[in-house]
Amino acid sequence: MNKYNEIMADLEEKIRSGRYRPGGRLPSLRDLTGLYRCSLSTAVRVYQELEKRHVIYSIPQSGYYLVEKMKERPARADNETIDFTSPSPDPDVFPYLDFQHCLNKAIDIFKDQLFTYGGSQGLESLRHALVSHLASDQVFAQVKRLVITSGVQQALMILTRMPFPGKGDTILVERPSYDLYLRLLELEGVPVGTVHRSAEGLDLDQLEERFKRGGLNFSTP
Repeated sequence: MNKYNEIMADLEEKIRSGRYRPGGRLPSLRDLTGLYRCSLSTAVRVYQELEKRHVIYSIPQSGYYLVEKMKERPARADNETIDFTSPSPDPDVFPYLDFQHCLNKAIDIFKDQLFTYGGSQGLESLRHALVSHLASDQVFAQVKRLVITSGVQQALMILTRMPFPGKGDTILVERPSYDLYLRLLELEGVPVGTVHRSAEGLDLDQLEERFKRGGLNFSTP
């Protein structure tokens, strides 16, 4: 067994035996090289592999920590019925370990910032990240022009109430469409037009005809 596998096996055994507690700090890279008489590159490789497996997580300028164990979910039986009557996704397909890994790092890095209200336009660091992300799709925007909403319904509410450049009085939506948005438009007393959408996309002939009539704002919720 080479040095890398030897260290991995020993660390995994100590984690299983409870030598390192969940959420607790692991030896630093320097300490690891001393404990196992290995090179720094070997120590880095070991921690990188454990991090990929979601066994540990790192905090810049702080160190490496053991991920807290989650209660294991029972495996789904092959003959178990899947209920399609609910719109909720199957809880067994969520990448819980990935979520836990990210949450652990986020809480340790951002601390109280995660539990307080940010600016009215949304988290500034996220808006900066979105600038380059949108630019890759040829959408160019300034940070000050971006607004991050708490969900699609808030975004649709803002769009519904803001004046459109064309000054139209009717909102055109797809059919079928987002039911909650249709209810919102009804409550707001906004005139609604529809255009058919199939698996192949919007009916462009119908769309063209509706726009020829004028007075429309276009929405695709």
